Amino acid sequence: MNILVVEDDKYISDILKSRLTKYGKVRVASNFIEARKLIEEGKFDLAFIDLNLGVSDTDGLQVLPIAIQNGIYPVVLTSQGEDEKKLLSFQGGCKKYFLKRKFLNDPDKFITPIMESLKDPTLDEFFKTQFLTKDQALIGSIKKLHKVVISGEHNVLLTGETGVGKTTIAKLIHTLSGKKGKFVHLNVAEIKEELLESELFGHKRGSFTGAIADKKGYFEEADGGTLFLDEIDSLPKHLQVKIQVALEERAFARLGETWKREVNFGLITATCQKLHDLIQSGDFRQDFYFRISGYEVYIPSLRERPSDIDLFIEKAVQNFSSEVVFEKRALDLLKSYEWPGNVRQLNDTLKKFEIHSNYHIMEEDVVGVLNLKKDSSSDLLSKRHREFIYRNGFNEFMRMIEMEMMKDAVKKYSSKTTATQMLGIGNRKGTRIYEEAFKAGVF
Repeated sequence: MNILVVEDDKYISDILKSRLTKYGKVRVASNFIEARKLIEEGKFDLAFIDLNLGVSDTDGLQVLPIAIQNGIYPVVLTSQGEDEKKLLSFQGGCKKYFLKRKFLNDPDKFITPIMESLKDPTLDEFFKTQFLTKDQALIGSIKKLHKVVISGEHNVLLTGETGVGKTTIAKLIHTLSGKKGKFVHLNVAEIKEELLESELFGHKRGSFTGAIADKKGYFEEADGGTLFLDEIDSLPKHLQVKIQVALEERAFARLGETWKREVNFGLITATCQKLHDLIQSGDFRQDFYFRISGYEVYIPSLRERPSDIDLFIEKAVQNFSSEVVFEKRALDLLKSYEWPGNVRQLNDTLKKFEIHSNYHIMEEDVVGVLNLKKDSSSDLLSKRHREFIYRNGFNEFMRMIEMEMMKDAVKKYSSKTTATQMLGIGNRKGTRIYEEAFKAGVF
């Protein structure tokens, strides 16, 4: 960690340097010119900037844009507490605004949260490889997750349609949390209701017919890690109550046992349903909703972020065994399709092109894979026509079209002269096409 202190008071700068040394290498500048020179010469992660550097009571603001341009986290550290100064500082791009008298009494109290935030793992790679999106609001919501999960105080609820990537986000949350235990995933809707309580809490041998041995439940499996309950809307109301009590007490009992086992895990739930509607209909408990939704993230459907389709296509074709080309009409159709199955459906669709070794993808290919109904009259060229052109050239295609149409017109009107007139060409050209067709054996 490289830290820059911009402070004209040597006594204060010496104190700051001694306190900050345990966090990293500290350099000191006493004015704007020195600060700019140090920033240009080296790379800093964090800067503490005094507002008054001896020229005016706000000349320290000049350092802010340079710090920001160089990727430095800027903190204003000043003796000035006026709202006007705070406003100017935040408008200039500072991230934190501290008063010296408070800061110097207990620097660690102020520095530690900043250091934690600077330790945030970069999510750029995650958004490039695992969760492709250009949606800045969604990216912002996901990036806030780190501070939420490291606090350990909030349960996370993921909402959005099926196939948008809720499981991928849940796994990211587990990684960000730094928990040493396992990531345990249970899709509530896939378990029969009569077996669900045993799956969640486990059971003691003999507690019910078929319980031939003691069994751990998902709560125990997730101890020390993360429990992800997908499709939480499918959870029966009596189990909503039981889970809520277990979360509040951080303890539960297996079926057939009277004593409780303590557990500690991060809880993530997900749903593709609107829980508020289920609460209104009486199918979901409001108090349980409040318990599981400490931090809620909505993941938009693919049709709400169509610009992301290019990202998925680009990533998918990188794994194809051949270079791939999409014709414009095929690409337009992929972008305009609503994708009810979202990302999962789009990825499955792209995989089908590879499975069938189709690397020149036309509109008809997309129509076929998606089982769309299409008016063939709206497309003058069939896939066979297009393939003929790419194989034999446009001139040969036009020559064959002329001969085929002359044959069809002569057959329809029983006269070369009438056929020529109906095709809208002169007699001389009509005669030439007729003779070429006759020689080629088209007639």
